[in-house]
Amino acid sequence: MDFVPFAQHLDIRPINSARPFAGGDSPEFDVWIRLLSDLDFTAQERAAVLLDALPPGLFATLTMPVAIPTIEFTAHFTPEHIATLPQPPSQWYRLRHGTVWATDTLCVDESELFDSTGRLAARARQLRRIPS
Repeated sequence: MDFVPFAQHLDIRPINSARPFAGGDSPEFDVWIRLLSDLDFTAQERAAVLLDALPPGLFATLTMPVAIPTIEFTAHFTPEHIATLPQPPSQWYRLRHGTVWATDTLCVDESELFDSTGRLAARARQLRRIPS
């Protein structure tokens, strides 16, 4: 999943068989993910970056790249995650990310980010535009 320059700062290890542009059946990615660099982020900023690190879930079902830009992004952080500041910059997280609905022009992706102990750290929702 290194087709964007920022990917050089990420370590992504897939859990399920989904890969971008592999033409799969399900628009869902399930990965272990962490930041490689010691970027100067708070735990909340790090979580927000990781929530937005994967491509649209629809990419798992496509075979060729297509622009599907985000037009709205919302993230919610759990109180437990906020209370555990600071966290190691290179901490592993499990990220489940997928498209929950799509039309010809719009889709919605939802993400859940879990810390290395399995506790929910944050959730996100993205509204994306599918150009015609």
